Amino acid sequence: MSGLIFKGDVVQSTGEYLPAPYINKITALQDRDEDDNKYCRYNIQIYIFADDYSYVDVEQGGDIKGSQEAYKDYLNGFNYYIMVASGFSQEEYDRLTMGEMNPLLFYKKFEDKEYDAGEARMYRFEALSTDSPQDFYDQAGNKVVVYPTTIQSTEINSEPASNTFTVNSSLLTNDDGRFDQNVEYVFCFCSLFNYDDDSQLLAEESFNSQLLDLQTGDVSYERFYTSGDGNELEVQESAKFYDVDNVLYDKTPLASVDQDVYKILNLTHDDIKDSINSLLSEYSAQYNAENGFTQLKNVMNAIYSTL
Repeated sequence: MSGLIFKGDVVQSTGEYLPAPYINKITALQDRDEDDNKYCRYNIQIYIFADDYSYVDVEQGGDIKGSQEAYKDYLNGFNYYIMVASGFSQEEYDRLTMGEMNPLLFYKKFEDKEYDAGEARMYRFEALSTDSPQDFYDQAGNKVVVYPTTIQSTEINSEPASNTFTVNSSLLTNDDGRFDQNVEYVFCFCSLFNYDDDSQLLAEESFNSQLLDLQTGDVSYERFYTSGDGNELEVQESAKFYDVDNVLYDKTPLASVDQDVYKILNLTHDDIKDSINSLLSEYSAQYNAENGFTQLKNVMNAIYSTL
């Protein structure tokens, strides 16, 4: 990821002024119609984090609304994009991931055939369409609303239609509009700029690229396949635990407050959670009170976050 973290203030970490979509999960699907799983199919789950202002009423357009609903309407005013790419140089990918190249300008250059090699697709999606947002607590105990969205590769790779953009038709290998190689990188971002309506402005000499950068939020990214012509997924090395005899421990160990880890014997993770939940339930009346007990609620939220 591009520096997006879950510690401290999550909303500030994932875009204080423009929300930064968070790539929570990418699921690769076997495509039985192609040899060696080439022309991959996949699903991408995106999170949008929003402050929870559920206890405040605000005025919006002459109407009184709950601030959580009003804030959602405000976030819906932005354009949310997902872009996938393959076959470009590592230098170009580094420019995107390090913020040296605006992703909208990158895609415009691709459409204008300014790159000698590489494929890209870009798709604008509705990021807050779910009616069932999830509650989340950050490290400081602040309550955050999470809006999840799942996007399928068929939506991203399809030929021009509503919410998709013109692509170089010579790159399409069949009627489904799939890549002729696997996806190397997935990028996700938010912008005030509407590429569908105003992409031609990016090619004008008078266009202000610095203003475009201000209108575009932080870019989330994940490397998906290690190369466009191979079948190897980019999987990060997971943490492994070995005991004193250097034998791999295949369970998740318990971690103490001093960060030492121990094998699970008579006490399990569930035992600890049940014990702490039992303690917290004793203060449920104060926690559910509409007013007061703010410090207690923050402490309890922090404990829930740890659990």
